Amino acid sequence: MAFEDHNPSHQSHLTVMKFDGVAWVNVGSPGFSNQTIYHLELNFNGLIPYVIYTESSNGYQVSVKQYDGNSWIDVGGASLAGSQGYWGVIEFTSLGDPIIAFRDQNHNDQASVMKFDGLNWNYLGSPGANINANITGQ
Repeated sequence: MAFEDHNPSHQSHLTVMKFDGVAWVNVGSPGFSNQTIYHLELNFNGLIPYVIYTESSNGYQVSVKQYDGNSWIDVGGASLAGSQGYWGVIEFTSLGDPIIAFRDQNHNDQASVMKFDGLNWNYLGSPGANINANITGQ
C-alpha cells in the first residue's frame, strides 16, 4: 500500500509498505518523496511497483518512481518536465512501457497521456487533447 505518511518525521511525504505474512514492512525508505504528496496511485509492472503522484514542490509537478529492489528511483527524471497536474494513473503496455494519464494543469485541466520510451516521457497525441475526458481519481 502507498500513502501520504503523517508520521511527524515523514512530513506527509510518500511511504510504501507491504505485508510480509507477519507484519507491515517498509518498501524502501519511509517518507521518500521530496515534498508533501497528493493524488497518489500505486500499480505493478509484473512484480515491480510504480507510483505516480503530484508533489507540492515545483508547482505541483507529476512524478513517477519505480522500486529497484533497494530504493525508489525516478522514471525519466525527478519530475515530468513541465507537467503540472493531478489525478495521475499509470498502466503498462504489453512490452512493459509505462503510460500515464493525468489532469494536465498546463492544458486547461484536460486529460493528457504520456508514454515513457526508456529515456523520456512523450505525449501520445496532443497534450490536453482529450477534450471530453475528465480525470478525477474516482
